[in-house]
Amino acid sequence: MLKVKLILNKCGNLIMKNGKEIQWSPFSFPMIIREIFMIRFEWFN
Repeated sequence: MLKVKLILNKCGNLIMKNGKEIQWSPFSFPMIIREIFMIRFEWFN
């Protein structure tokens, strides 16, 4: 549970950091999903 929370926090920080680039549109979701997968690889490797 704590690990999931940390992943979500990290993901949130990443999205905030790249907030200027990411616009909340349907076209931005693949980028966000890719970023989340990068984080998952980091955590579960």
